[in-house]
Amino acid sequence: MVASTYLTEIRSLTPPNPHDMFRRSLPFSYATPSVISTDGDTHDVKLYAEISGEWVSGDNDLAVNWTTTVSEKIIIRQLQLLEQWPLLK
Repeated sequence: MVASTYLTEIRSLTPPNPHDMFRRSLPFSYATPSVISTDGDTHDVKLYAEISGEWVSGDNDLAVNWTTTVSEKIIIRQLQLLEQWPLLK
């Protein structure tokens, strides 16, 4: 058995809930990852998170627009409905 050399934790201020329109309107970016070395060495760690188009509407039939921004250390994917309308509660 091999023990891991680091611990990974992801905390979220707003857990995603597909049935609560208000909570769904809050950005998923409120997730805060942290990685802690358990052996004192430095490690090259990559984190990956993914969502689908249902996050912006809940309706699979509506079209979404994806944009990608790439920098040296991070890739940002953003999405929005092609046809925007005001969020009503």
